[in-house]
Amino acid sequence: MEILKYLIFLLAAMLCIILHEFAHAYVALLNGDPTARKAGRLTLNPVRHFDLFGFLLFAVFRIGYAKAVPITPYYFKNRKVGIITVALSGVVLNLLISFLMVPVILLLAKFLYPVMSDSIEGLRGYELMETFFTSVCTVGVSLFLFNLLPMYPLDGYNVIESIFGCTHPFVRWLRDFAMYIFICVAITFYVAELFGLPDYFNPGYWYMEFLGGKIIELFYRIWLPLFV
Repeated sequence: MEILKYLIFLLAAMLCIILHEFAHAYVALLNGDPTARKAGRLTLNPVRHFDLFGFLLFAVFRIGYAKAVPITPYYFKNRKVGIITVALSGVVLNLLISFLMVPVILLLAKFLYPVMSDSIEGLRGYELMETFFTSVCTVGVSLFLFNLLPMYPLDGYNVIESIFGCTHPFVRWLRDFAMYIFICVAITFYVAELFGLPDYFNPGYWYMEFLGGKIIELFYRIWLPLFV
């Protein structure tokens, strides 16, 4: 059962990642750039976005990636607006989907759980459905936070670069050193998990888990009064 739940989690994660990349391709086209469409990336077909190594990283460490969507800023009607909107499109869609998953989870709990909990098979089926929608919600928020990190080539870095320019000292520093800081934080995260250190020793916890949890908690506070 636990293995099945983990496979469902990976399926939900793949869905979130595919939608993230599709959003980049679609918004690039809206800005006048057909590069992603010509490369076959304006699709929900997972094969077109799949990167084996990136997926394996996600399966093991829950930090991975898909194939980067190709864009050509030369085609953008407004270069700065185009780069910013394309960069933010994926994370905004991830956050929106997470927000919309909450009422689905609440609907399942209110209407399906009383019916399906009468039998062991029904309860297992309910748990699998809840696992899928909960995973979509949590992975969406995680992708939102992770991709906003100002590290090359993540979306957060692209936004900062488009605002300040690639020659700005701060932007050049981010491009050269931010990844090393992230690696150190990631190592700290896993060392803290491995040895059971308190959460306040874990900077990755404060950003991904604590802040991510607060975002999801806010979503529930918004939707819950409609289901009381």
